[in-house]
Amino acid sequence: LEEVPQTGFHLTVIAGCRHTQGYQLPGITVDPVIKPGMCYTTQRGTVLPFLTLVTLGFFGGILMLAVVSTMVDTNSNYPNTEKLERRDRAVLAFSLRRNWQALVSRRTDELPVIHGIRSVFTIMLFAAHKLMPLALTPYSNRGLLTQCSHSVFSAVLRASSVFTDSFLQLSAVLTSYNLGKELSRHGDVAWRNRLLARIIRLTPALFAVVLFYAYVMEHVGSGPQWTSSITVNADLCKTNMWKNVLYIQNFFLFEDMCAPHTHQLALDMQLFLMAPAVVYCLHYWPTLTLSVLGVSHLAVSGLRYFTHLHYHLSDFIYHNISLTDLYRTANLSYSQSIHRAIPYIVGLLTGFFLQRAGKLHLSYMQAAAGWTCCGMLATLSVFYPSHLALPDAVYDA
Repeated sequence: LEEVPQTGFHLTVIAGCRHTQGYQLPGITVDPVIKPGMCYTTQRGTVLPFLTLVTLGFFGGILMLAVVSTMVDTNSNYPNTEKLERRDRAVLAFSLRRNWQALVSRRTDELPVIHGIRSVFTIMLFAAHKLMPLALTPYSNRGLLTQCSHSVFSAVLRASSVFTDSFLQLSAVLTSYNLGKELSRHGDVAWRNRLLARIIRLTPALFAVVLFYAYVMEHVGSGPQWTSSITVNADLCKTNMWKNVLYIQNFFLFEDMCAPHTHQLALDMQLFLMAPAVVYCLHYWPTLTLSVLGVSHLAVSGLRYFTHLHYHLSDFIYHNISLTDLYRTANLSYSQSIHRAIPYIVGLLTGFFLQRAGKLHLSYMQAAAGWTCCGMLATLSVFYPSHLALPDAVYDA
């Protein structure tokens, strides 16, 4: 007899029926797997836990500060932020109006196109990570969903590593460009001040996100699959949120990570630690530094190639890839800062040469040709392995 492949699906059993009736089917062997928390009953009038109330109070306090600060800023004639005293800066730090103006303002010495492209890659990376919860959604016709996933255009979400590498590379371009300007002006880099400013800028928002995941998000909805998709991550955040705040969550297993899409911040923060030293050496000893970076690039590329070949890893989510394979790739390569150092080094070199070259004036035809080449190369990098999305494709690392 031909062996029928195993298929995993969810089965809802009415409370009045015995659970054994769900798998007493002739000719089919059913192996039910019931994990803790899968059983769900509607609960009414539940009292929120104490830590959830504290978290809601914290968010409410921040919201009130933002409202009061915005009202004070709107109804007062305060000068620019640079001319304010320390007390007034503290009052206006939560002003939505002033923060929005600072967010969208453009300076002549910046690279706004880099910010825009990096924002697009951040959104795409977030969308790619949301493929996992999407698979848990109870569709009435999962076969149609599977057929849609065989489309060539699904490679946009399957090639998530492209967005991670691009995000890190563009982040390195901005870092190297700004550090190079500081070196040219002052001959030194205020590394501690930059690191402190980076921590102050990123950590509060990151802490708010993991705090929401840990104590609030599990209470904003309910349902039979809510536990497997939301509550599990909330429990992980309750235990491991300190790793996110310290930017070390990628040192541990990906399956035990709170808010896995925040791993890119940890990678960016860890790789940023080496950026000042690299840019400093490029500024004063360019030839020697370029040689060292070239050798390092080859060494890391060889390590990454050997790891993928030895452990049969795949950065592309090919058809019929198992969850175990995804986690193995994430733990051994995808979330490792040494493997992500390749695009970061390229970004540091790009930012350094952009700063050295200064402002270039391109004609309309030159700009159009450049954007066309960039678009073609970006499309090639994303869609080149798109054939692996087809059901008859075979991946061989």
